[in-house]
Amino acid sequence: MPIEAKCQACGVRFRAPDKYAGKRVKCPKCAAAIQIPADGQEQATDQPAAEQKPEAETVQAQKPPAEKAEWHMQTEDGQEFGPVSKTELDSWVRDGRIDGSCQVLKEGWDQWKWAEDVYPELAESDEEEESEEDEATMFAGIVAGGQEDEEEEEQEEEINPFASPQATAEQAPPEAQPADAEAITPAIRQALAQTKPWVTFLSFLGFFFGGLGALAGLLMLAIAVFALSIGGMISGLMVLVGPALYLAAAYYLFTYGRKIGAFLKSDAVVDFEQAMGAQKSFWKLAGMVTASVLGIYLVLGLLLVVIGLATAAT
Repeated sequence: MPIEAKCQACGVRFRAPDKYAGKRVKCPKCAAAIQIPADGQEQATDQPAAEQKPEAETVQAQKPPAEKAEWHMQTEDGQEFGPVSKTELDSWVRDGRIDGSCQVLKEGWDQWKWAEDVYPELAESDEEEESEEDEATMFAGIVAGGQEDEEEEEQEEEINPFASPQATAEQAPPEAQPADAEAITPAIRQALAQTKPWVTFLSFLGFFFGGLGALAGLLMLAIAVFALSIGGMISGLMVLVGPALYLAAAYYLFTYGRKIGAFLKSDAVVDFEQAMGAQKSFWKLAGMVTASVLGIYLVLGLLLVVIGLATAAT
């Protein structure tokens, strides 16, 4: 029957097995030495340990002679248990409560000894566990490596070396890809938002004046056709070239402004790319027209020089 005891140091109450009756053990909370009562009653609060010892000795004298409790056990984290008899210590080993990391001390020894020095079977069991762990790790690595090799081979078989990069790349459509938040900074967004109204305004002007020029060229061409004037037809066609360029430039600007607005609302990469494409087309057209005008002026200048030299020679 368990014996109720109370620690005089911290006041905690606990129950100890009856085999510890009359023995001194450590408090499970503060590790102070406690004398377990021999008669099953709590020890007196103010009774010193020295006065309780004769009573314990009397109880022990009444009991049949038993094996001397002279063994102590210490765990790896420093917890100490005992004193216990050699028989009980052996039972702890069989139950697995003591392993190679524990230490034992017998009364009369100068220092603690490793449990595996007293119980050699503990060292053998530790070696067997380590060998089993190493073997499991080795085979696990082989199995894992084999699986990885098989997966790599399957991936290599699935890849078609003759397929185009676009066909093999597993990417979402451009509409589903959001713009890079780090690349499109707030300053860039603000600049695009401030550019949109001016681009739209210039595109409307281009449509207006280009439309007027196209109407004028068509009117001239119609009059030349009715008059059967070849020169008038050529003049009408030349007049239509300018409005056509104006209308193309206005279209690119209008597309640029519209795609900017769509991008600022949706953050879709495709809108941003189309806006940049329209801007590229506008500046490409502007560059080609500028280069053509400069070429015409250069040819006219050369003609004037040649005419002037010819006149001077005559």
